[in-house]
Amino acid sequence: MRHRRSISRIVVLLLCIFGFRMYWTYRHIPIELTHLLQLLANSTDQTICKLPKLDPWDPSILSYISIPDPLVCKKLQENVTYLADGILHRNPGFEHLKCKYRTFGHNSGIDDKNVKYGDWVEFDQSSSSITSDFVEVECTQGILDSKSYRYHWSQVVKRDTSVITKQPFLPNDAQHLSVLAFGMDSMSRSNVLRQLPKTYKSLQKMGFIDLNGHVKVGDNTVINWIAILTGKIGANTREFASEWQEVWGVFYDNLNFTWYDYSREGYATYFAEDRPDIATFNYFNYVYGFKNQPTDHYFRPYWLASFWSLLKRRSSVNCYGSVPDHQLQLGFLENFVKKYEGTRSFAYNWLQDLGHDYLNRIGVADDDLQSFFERNENRFNNTIVIVFSDHGHRYAEIRETMIGRIEARMPFFSIRLPPWLAAKYPNLPARLKENSNKLTTQFDFHETLSDIAKGNIGGDDVIPSRNERACSLFGAVPESRSCYEARVPEDYCPCYRELQLEASEATAPAKALLSYISNLLLTAHGKCAALTLTQITYASVSLPPQKTLQDPQVQGKVAKGGYYINYRLVIKVEPSGALFEGVVIKNLDTDTYQATGEIERNNKYGNTSHCVADRILKKLCYCSDLLRVL
Repeated sequence: MRHRRSISRIVVLLLCIFGFRMYWTYRHIPIELTHLLQLLANSTDQTICKLPKLDPWDPSILSYISIPDPLVCKKLQENVTYLADGILHRNPGFEHLKCKYRTFGHNSGIDDKNVKYGDWVEFDQSSSSITSDFVEVECTQGILDSKSYRYHWSQVVKRDTSVITKQPFLPNDAQHLSVLAFGMDSMSRSNVLRQLPKTYKSLQKMGFIDLNGHVKVGDNTVINWIAILTGKIGANTREFASEWQEVWGVFYDNLNFTWYDYSREGYATYFAEDRPDIATFNYFNYVYGFKNQPTDHYFRPYWLASFWSLLKRRSSVNCYGSVPDHQLQLGFLENFVKKYEGTRSFAYNWLQDLGHDYLNRIGVADDDLQSFFERNENRFNNTIVIVFSDHGHRYAEIRETMIGRIEARMPFFSIRLPPWLAAKYPNLPARLKENSNKLTTQFDFHETLSDIAKGNIGGDDVIPSRNERACSLFGAVPESRSCYEARVPEDYCPCYRELQLEASEATAPAKALLSYISNLLLTAHGKCAALTLTQITYASVSLPPQKTLQDPQVQGKVAKGGYYINYRLVIKVEPSGALFEGVVIKNLDTDTYQATGEIERNNKYGNTSHCVADRILKKLCYCSDLLRVL
């Protein structure tokens, strides 16, 4: 108690000294000083991250929440064939059709945007053996051989040796467990509770442990994936230098992704991601993906072949013929889980389409996701299962609320240990539960994957962190960890407190933010329309974390030694109608504003930035040629 009283006295004294210093410097009290003193008074301990507690049903966001209508995929053709256990079958009643098939796969050694097809094989009998993961079937009828049926099938043909190392796969043992990393784009924990209640209930029954303080480390998917899959910082921020150069026109084969670590440890590997057009490593073909197949089973060739097919173009949204897209990928994943049960395996499965553009769409998959996890629970006896996301939702109008902005920074993360492992090493689930309400990041996710690959699980000793930024989730995450120590940029740090302002109090920093964006657009050399500020939809002030205040590296263009305060702003601009969110720093010594860091786009922009290719400009630009159309 005495210690607390002493701390209180020191805080009061410091506030008095600080206030006197500021008053003597400025002689009049600026509004920022009022806010700053209020924040200092409320910030009794800046070393501990004060994580927000979010209500998924907070009244401020209820108007943005809805339950989606069921997904109905229309039947566009008869089910002429089916693929089961490596055998392609022709259904009875279609003997009159003239059918053929060809296998296909990754175009290894050449590119990641086309598929490599085998020769067509006549399919006149009732069944035929297929030894590839993917096969295309075509059937015709009549004198003119008019096409009446075309379909793409997938399966997992079990391999004995690795595509990567050419070495045989090894069996599971007590120290080498399989991993299933099941990802869903743009899902906060709150949105999982809202949209996937059945799935979440099943996960809880299965013993999953949520990390309620899990935080993104970058704005978009690729930056967070770089952290998860390589452990590197993927973008330059005011505080931290990038350790990976994001450039267009490159392959990603030379990056040491974590699945390569697993390959070297005798694991069968799997990578699947829907939406081949905007895939994380193949974004609109501005980046080239993988010249060589990255994992033993790679689902991209299937999506490349089917996504632009006539059947797909005629199908309902999120469907391929009569089957939902997500069911196709879940089927491939389940096939992998079955075929490699008892063998070391690593799967990285990503569902993008239902979550990326829609806040309330992924609920259509709730029954299917619940069924997948329940159906395979016994097959996960030697598997650590992680259900996760890259970030929360970035585009919907919910981002106009405080709750929505916090959700965007805090992606879902939940992990399950096999029951026998939890019983053998009770310290493991205990540590996970201890860490469940601490600040954790995608870097910690990577560190944990590295531990599993190396067999560093179990035992009584706390697993030490190998570097400052990352902690294995199987060890003790520090209670006093700050965003700076965890390498979370201030733009995405949910830890420090904000005071909301009236829009009229934030005109100057809002203009500074617009000026910053406009300067970025100058690099497009006139392709982008000039933007004008029409509204300040949100404004707040906050103190940077103490580590940021003290570290010279963070200061950037802000004068060293200056007292400064952060504004977080959401502004609306025309002619695009864009909602931009960013941080502006005011130096109280020099009375100057400096916008820094990455700008977030809080609403959709479609094809309005078609005139630029740069990933940053894509979300900022409104192409000038659209003004001529208007």
